[in-house]
Amino acid sequence: MGLTCTKGSLRQPLRNPPTQSKRQELLERYYIPHHQKLTEAVQESLLANDRCLIIVGHSFPALPLLYELNQRAFRPDFCIGTDDFHTLEELVATVEKIWERWTMPLCSE
Repeated sequence: MGLTCTKGSLRQPLRNPPTQSKRQELLERYYIPHHQKLTEAVQESLLANDRCLIIVGHSFPALPLLYELNQRAFRPDFCIGTDDFHTLEELVATVEKIWERWTMPLCSE
């Protein structure tokens, strides 16, 4: 949906698209400082521990939204973000075991 959402889940207008200058202002006010703090925290962890764990999670509505490419019926309650290079299989297995205790459907992508 992007940095500045202009349409809702039914593709209805929410607001007019921001001008390029307004978009840049939003980037500078929110996005850039947030990611700078995240980068600094990762660097501090790497210096102190030689590693850093970042957990990215995504929630889903019960039914697919009209604009989603994947319209399958199964919708996990929560999905952990993974990739083959950075994510250890053991970490995914541990998170899945924790989630099973909560009886929530979970996916990892």
